[in-house]
Amino acid sequence: MTTYRRPLVPAVLSVAALLLTACNGAGGADAPATTTATSAAPLTVTSTAAPAQETTTTSPAPVVSSLFKEPVWVEPAPLLTGVRVGEHDTFDRVVYDFVGNGEPGWYTEYLDQPYQQGSGHDVEVAGEAFLKIDLTGTTYPFEHEAEGLAVGPHPGGGVVQQVVNTGTFEGHTLTYIGLDKQRPYSVTVLQDPLRVVVDIQK
Repeated sequence: MTTYRRPLVPAVLSVAALLLTACNGAGGADAPATTTATSAAPLTVTSTAAPAQETTTTSPAPVVSSLFKEPVWVEPAPLLTGVRVGEHDTFDRVVYDFVGNGEPGWYTEYLDQPYQQGSGHDVEVAGEAFLKIDLTGTTYPFEHEAEGLAVGPHPGGGVVQQVVNTGTFEGHTLTYIGLDKQRPYSVTVLQDPLRVVVDIQK
């Protein structure tokens, strides 16, 4: 008589799944919402001039060209009021400053030719590579007692040649970061004050 033995594979897979579930749940709810792609080498972000929340962040170095996040819509929605560029040892940082509630989302990608939303006309941006930062869930200055970021070019620094704001249209504030070449990047939203941070690896 042949004795039947239950295969061990399903049991091993069940234990592995439980371990993975436990590991994935350890991130906590306090971490900032970050959209990145993975690679073996970590991108370490260190800023001495920024507030405490922005001081030290470690995230995987992105290797893909398209990143996306849904906005969190709470009225009055975020208004883009400023842009800052900071140079660091291993990365350069573009900070988009906002006023308002909720959180802006974004859609990003490298483009061969920047364009104006609505009309589709070409937009001139300094540099050899053009990183589109479409900030979604945003609104107009009349919704706030504040001035929006001026449409047009803004100075860069380091690998960032220029930042161009093309304006807001139907909840999208379309900007471009002009770079010397396509580089890995990450995008993060931070609170108090509300801002979207784009870190570009050198």
